[in-house]
Amino acid sequence: MKSILRSHWDVKSESTNQINTSWTKKNDEPNKQAPEGGKQNKSSDKRYHRAGFYFKSCLYGAVPGMLVAGIVLAIAITFWMSSPQQTSTDVSTTNPTRAQPSTTVPTVVTTVPTVTTVPTATTVPTVTTVPTATTVPTVATTSATGSVCGVNMQWNATGVTVAGVTGTSGSSLNQLNSPMGVSVFPNDSTLYIADMGNNRIMQWPMSAVSGFAISVPRPYDVFVDSVRNLYVAAYSSSQIKFFPNASTTSSVAFTGWGSSLDKPSCVHVKNKYIFVCDNGRNAIIRNGSEVAGSGNGPTGEIKESYGLVADDNNTMYIANTDHHVIVKWLASSSASSGGTVVAGSAAGTAGSTSTSLNMPTSVTRDSQGNLYVVDQGNHRIQLFCQYPTPTTIGITIAGTGSAGSTSTTLSSPTNIALDSSLNVYVSDTGNHRVQMFQRIA
Repeated sequence: MKSILRSHWDVKSESTNQINTSWTKKNDEPNKQAPEGGKQNKSSDKRYHRAGFYFKSCLYGAVPGMLVAGIVLAIAITFWMSSPQQTSTDVSTTNPTRAQPSTTVPTVVTTVPTVTTVPTATTVPTVTTVPTATTVPTVATTSATGSVCGVNMQWNATGVTVAGVTGTSGSSLNQLNSPMGVSVFPNDSTLYIADMGNNRIMQWPMSAVSGFAISVPRPYDVFVDSVRNLYVAAYSSSQIKFFPNASTTSSVAFTGWGSSLDKPSCVHVKNKYIFVCDNGRNAIIRNGSEVAGSGNGPTGEIKESYGLVADDNNTMYIANTDHHVIVKWLASSSASSGGTVVAGSAAGTAGSTSTSLNMPTSVTRDSQGNLYVVDQGNHRIQLFCQYPTPTTIGITIAGTGSAGSTSTTLSSPTNIALDSSLNVYVSDTGNHRVQMFQRIA
């Protein structure tokens, strides 16, 4: 900076000398023109010299001032050049117009949490009150949620009275008196009921308020086949009655059995064989011959039975009532060889757990071989899965384990039947009615 000022000063000095030289020349010219002027010339010379002196002095004083002013001006310009940028940044920070978007953006952000009240759509877990469909487990009291017997099977725990009047016995066509056996005609779900206390078989169309009576003395059980032939276990007359096409005229089925039966309590027809529970002899009879019951213990001795079912191989599943078990008896086994316990305590003791029974009176099976058992002493219906793997753990599908007359309870039930949809029909003997428990899954 000093070198710049010095050079600037030298330039100014040279120009000043030039001015002085020219000024001197001008002053010399009047002298040349008037060489003889005397005092006048001398005084004028003094004035010229004084004026030149003053001019030089002013000039010498002005040059540094101009230089300082230039420096100040340069500094001012420098600050001026930088200050707009600073102010522009200040303006940008203080500019309310730009601050405005930033404040409105948070408003948008806060409305997004309002969108997070879409977790009110997480009240879709209220749709997890679809576990109100988990009132379906209530529906099938001890029925497991999910797969049952290899498939999803559940029943409504609230039964519907399809025949009789709850808690009232009577002989009117809309009443029953201690119903025992029940069977379902597969084509239209017409019920056939052994109305034991009224000495009749009731034919009861589905959804009807009353039935049609066929007279039979003290019937304990009834079976209807695929062409509507009826087979009735007439307990007091020790006969199996046969009613072709559900007519009112009967004949004795296989009359040669007359002397061999004693208090038949159940009847089942399969593969042209008639299977009978003979309580007077504590035996199972097939077409007049004893095929089970003369062995020992819960697996070999039949001690009171009110129901059985046979499969396509003529293997029998027998409700061995007083031994508190269901026994599987192969067709190839002799009457004394015994069978295998498939439900209930192998020791033959009564109980109320899921693996025990108390006076089972009847049993039936579905197309998969699963067993449905009337557990009379526990006032319930138990399901024992045989598919895909046999189990001795029962699942309660109807009843609560205690006697009652409500729509969810049973009182000393005796017999059971299934329709093609696996709806369960139970002769609720103590309540003088037949209850239907609908399959819902």
